[in-house]
Amino acid sequence: MQQQGPSYSLSAKTLINAKIINIKGSNRHQKIIIRGFSEQTEGIAKHDIIVTCENENRLQIPTTDLCLEFHLRVLRCRALEQVGSGAMVHHIHLKQQIQEARDIFGFGISDHVAKLIHFITFVSDMYSFTCDYNEGAHPAIIRRLAETNLVQEPGYGEDDFCASAAARIRDAAGCPGADVFFLTGGTQTNYTVIDGMLRQHEGVIAAQTGHIAVHEAGAVEFSGHKVLTLPQHEGKIDASELRSYLETFYQDDSHTHMVYPGMVYISFPTEYGTIYSRAELQAIKDVCMDFNLSLFVDGARLGYGLASPAADMDMKDLARLCDVFYIGGTKVGALCGEAVVFPRGNAPEHFFTIMKQHGALLAKGRLLGVQFNTLFTDGLYEKISAHAIEMAMRLKEVFVSKGIPFYIDSPTNQQFPILSAGQIDSLLGPIGFEIWERRPDGSAVTRFATSWATPPEAIDALKEALGSAESK
Repeated sequence: MQQQGPSYSLSAKTLINAKIINIKGSNRHQKIIIRGFSEQTEGIAKHDIIVTCENENRLQIPTTDLCLEFHLRVLRCRALEQVGSGAMVHHIHLKQQIQEARDIFGFGISDHVAKLIHFITFVSDMYSFTCDYNEGAHPAIIRRLAETNLVQEPGYGEDDFCASAAARIRDAAGCPGADVFFLTGGTQTNYTVIDGMLRQHEGVIAAQTGHIAVHEAGAVEFSGHKVLTLPQHEGKIDASELRSYLETFYQDDSHTHMVYPGMVYISFPTEYGTIYSRAELQAIKDVCMDFNLSLFVDGARLGYGLASPAADMDMKDLARLCDVFYIGGTKVGALCGEAVVFPRGNAPEHFFTIMKQHGALLAKGRLLGVQFNTLFTDGLYEKISAHAIEMAMRLKEVFVSKGIPFYIDSPTNQQFPILSAGQIDSLLGPIGFEIWERRPDGSAVTRFATSWATPPEAIDALKEALGSAESK
């Protein structure tokens, strides 16, 4: 019969309680079973979380709704049913937990596990730099959505909010005759625009590291268009290599049997946080014009690129130099959505219907209209983008001050420090980040992304965590 211990709350503000119901295994292989309960269904087990520790490494717990993340020196509890952003952080120190385990089961947790687990806390106490869309939306957007909630408007982007947002975007881009459309997300936007502008036998040229070539699950190919890749240079393509590629293609006597290049795709910023200069973009545009290709700029992080101190152009320059671009909302303060801009009113015929066909059209288009109308009121888009860059530069300085090298010198909100195995272990838990490329010596290229919502305290926490790693 399974022995059960007393239930104790992890936080006064959470709806989740946890009960340790069994601890078993040797010193080298500990298994802890924790059962989660909901106050609404008192006494009915909702989750059995199996916690396994092997070889003094990180503990991992498979679960769905109640996700416990065990990291080196930190046991974190994320209760997805916690009460809003005001959930209080409560620490239960391991010393107390070991004593409770002894009282219940007559033995304690092994010494090596004791060294691994120092405290339990909610994930709200962890600062994450894993991506730039961890948060919901800027408070001004949430307020405006609430204020306009009961206003009746037609659907599918034909509402007054979308009309107002489109007018503000035309003004910001300096193109009064532009066609502006609001789509649901980045991948939908990329493959809808590409499929809409290309003929069925054409493909799109992109860098080897371009988002459409790597991180969109073949969405462009799924629509029937091949992604034709060029070498990347810090995430960018080179105009001379583009010209050489196109010249070689048309010099081939059998090119009529091949996929025709019909468009050039770049992103601003790139996947590596780098940005094109005005001269670089002009050179690519010149090649496109010589070979009658469209130039498409993916602006998922456009605000962060334009806010960078390294940027030498603005949205008006971008609109002048490309045939279509989009303004990212998902990563820059919105709940979701991207605004596609055809600067010269050059949208493909029936593009609205093409959006519908590709699942990129919201019935409640007002959701996107309200958000972009808010972002382009009183310079909010520029302000929050500038904040992300300020935080990124502070974050960068923290790594520089510790003598930590970078994989690439990024001037935008994505930074790529190369961390040692010890530094990675020390940061996991209190700091969230992505590992991009592991190396044989245990070090790794990592990515830290700031956003419109990154608080200064997150940078301070990172500095403190790196300081702790140095002292060990």
